[in-house]
Amino acid sequence: MQLKNIEKKSDGHYITRYNLTYETVDKKEKVYEIISRNPNLTEAKQLNDSPVDSVVLIIHDETNEHILLNREFRLAVNEWVYNFPAGLIDPGEIPIEAAKRELHEETGLILDKIVDTIPESYGAVGFSNEKNICIVGLIPHLLRKS
Repeated sequence: MQLKNIEKKSDGHYITRYNLTYETVDKKEKVYEIISRNPNLTEAKQLNDSPVDSVVLIIHDETNEHILLNREFRLAVNEWVYNFPAGLIDPGEIPIEAAKRELHEETGLILDKIVDTIPESYGAVGFSNEKNICIVGLIPHLLRKS
C-alpha cells in the first residue's frame, strides 16, 4: 500500500477529518476517512510520528482487588457508559500532570502513587491516529466501607 494524498475535509474544535488516498498492491486507488487531533496533517510520517494526545487512568487500591471506573454520559453513543477516567493532555503539560488533573476533575480523587506507565498506543486505530498513554495508579482505601 502506498499513501498518495492527505486531504483535509473539515475542521472541528478538537478533531479534524481527513481523506487519505492510497494505492493498493493491485494498483487500485482507495480513499480512507480518518479523524485526527492534528489540524495540519500534510505528509505520511505525521500519521504515526506525533505526540501522545491523551491519558487513560487505571487506578486500583492497595489490595489490587478494586479498580476505579467512571460512569458518564457520552454524546457519541447517546447513553451512559462505564470507562476508565481519561482526558486530553493540555499544551505544555506532561502525561503525569494530565493524569493527576483529569483524575481530580472527573472523580475528585487525588492520585496517591503512580505504579506503572503503559507505553503509548492508539485508542481507535480503525479511524484515528490519536495516541494515549496509560497511567497505572494507586489510591489507598479506594473502596471505603461505611
